[in-house]
Amino acid sequence: MTTTPIEISLQERQNRLTAVREWLQREELDGLCIFNQVMIAYLVGYHFQQTERPVALVIGALGQQGMMVPNLEGDHVRDLPLINEVVVYPEYPGLRHPMHFLADLIACFGISPTKLAADQVGYPPVWGYRGPTLAELFDLPRVPSAADFLAGLRSRKSTEIVALLRQSAYWGNLAHEILQRSIVTGRTEIEIGQEASHAATAAMFAQLGSAYRNHDWGVTPIHVGFKAGPETAFPHPLGTSRPIQEGDLIVTWSTAKMAGYHAELERTLIVGEADDEQRFYFDHMCRAQEIGIAAIQPGRRCADVDQAVYDYWAANDLLPYVRHHTGHALGMEIHEAPFLDRGDETILAPGMVFSVEPGLYVPGIGGFRHSDTVLVTEDGNEVLTYYPRELGHLTIQP
Repeated sequence: MTTTPIEISLQERQNRLTAVREWLQREELDGLCIFNQVMIAYLVGYHFQQTERPVALVIGALGQQGMMVPNLEGDHVRDLPLINEVVVYPEYPGLRHPMHFLADLIACFGISPTKLAADQVGYPPVWGYRGPTLAELFDLPRVPSAADFLAGLRSRKSTEIVALLRQSAYWGNLAHEILQRSIVTGRTEIEIGQEASHAATAAMFAQLGSAYRNHDWGVTPIHVGFKAGPETAFPHPLGTSRPIQEGDLIVTWSTAKMAGYHAELERTLIVGEADDEQRFYFDHMCRAQEIGIAAIQPGRRCADVDQAVYDYWAANDLLPYVRHHTGHALGMEIHEAPFLDRGDETILAPGMVFSVEPGLYVPGIGGFRHSDTVLVTEDGNEVLTYYPRELGHLTIQP
């Protein structure tokens, strides 16, 4: 059992903040305001549930880091090693709107509102929140956006983060094994998924012990499940209480969060022996994924990867059954930028991590999709997830 906490190092976060300050200086800006909860966790390690009570991080070009939080979060933030100023407001909406407390923090750092950038125009409308944008708060025509810079910063993972993704892949693989062993006819996808998620999480806790910390409020650290039957012909169907039947297609997912990061693993299973139609679409889906993975090379465009898969679909008259692009970046969120899409011109670079998940969705038959987590390396790619892809291993005996 490891005795080392599975957390992101202080040096890793300091490197991120240094990159932000260097960007501010290049852009001749005084500071940056962050409202997005994932971005705040990424930069200073503060994980919180986003509610109607606004939270904001302010980073100054001269090394200042401060947060505006509601009173109920004040003690949590004061313990953060990278925060040197905390402004606390009583409650939302309060007698004085929280955004005015944010203006106090910005002024405290000597940041001119005319030289302030932000990740978004203001705090998002979560759980009924209403309030002014930054431009309205400071009576400005606009506030420069840092969204593209921040997305690019998150898109390239350090060796430390890749190590976390490898751990996520390991636990996701174990969870999928538990899930597949648990699938039997007559039971439902919801009950099996919940049981497998808890069993995999218990196995992880037994090995990692107190070294593991869950940063999600009320969410199982390992989440594994599936959709079964005709509903798999929709890429994102809702869960049902329909019992599993022989002949069903099953599309799974499995992920385990490690310090907020997760790899993605999905497989297509078949209950009983596959018929000719199922084998036809299954084989084409597997071949398309192989093409997509092979196309991931440093220096190529995201668009090139999707185009290679699109060309395969077109050559085999399968485009009517395609519902989405080849994949997306991932890390702290299930979907991150950039995207393996013909409309995304982003150049692939070492350290980027993507799902590769081209799928086919055939009405009356079902869905076919494998998803693997792929790292762009200096000379090609590395597939971090490793659950078997072959039909023989993915066949469930009824």
